[in-house]
Amino acid sequence: GRVGVTLVAGSPDIDLDPDWCPAACAQLEPLYAGADGKVFRVRGATAGPWLSYMVQGVDTDSQALLALADPAVDVRRSVILENGQIPPDYPRTSLTGAGIINLVEKSNNHLLVKLNSTEPGWLVVPDTYDPGWQATVNGNHVPLLRANYAYRAVQIPAGTSEVRMRYIPQGFTVGAAISGAALSGCFALVVVGRLRTRRLRSRGRATHVAAPGHHKES
Repeated sequence: GRVGVTLVAGSPDIDLDPDWCPAACAQLEPLYAGADGKVFRVRGATAGPWLSYMVQGVDTDSQALLALADPAVDVRRSVILENGQIPPDYPRTSLTGAGIINLVEKSNNHLLVKLNSTEPGWLVVPDTYDPGWQATVNGNHVPLLRANYAYRAVQIPAGTSEVRMRYIPQGFTVGAAISGAALSGCFALVVVGRLRTRRLRSRGRATHVAAPGHHKES
């Protein structure tokens, strides 16, 4: 539940034995059991995204992972970020922030969220971070940060906002530009070739008309 996982699937013979998972198994509730496997619901878990109004600063990945696993850190109120990513003027603690989130669209490479927040904060998306992800808030490009060890977050202002995230693989833009230039070059070559062909044909017709004819003498 701390990382947005709402369902857990396993093999048909998996058993919730408290001896090997005393803490985790207590959070799981049987939802489905069949020949193809078992599915459990995580009690009280919601998938996200969510709004956080406090910041837990860390210096390393190891510290981020420890903070994520620390029960004392409320990951729904505190977003875990590297200290170098946190704006220097950003208030790290707010106990009164609240908001409403409307998840409009979500796919493997696109996310659209409309929200209303009483204070500036962070929209945390419990999906895998990758440098290819880009974000806009109200149409303006904003930094998309790696948060909670492996997930994504963007800073949002107070009031109504529209947050959009798109995944564009690294190198895609450069590759598209190169491909576009290559296609343009091919098109230009085709046009030039056709123009040359037309000119040669025109010259041939002009030469044929200007050539002296053969007259039969009587």
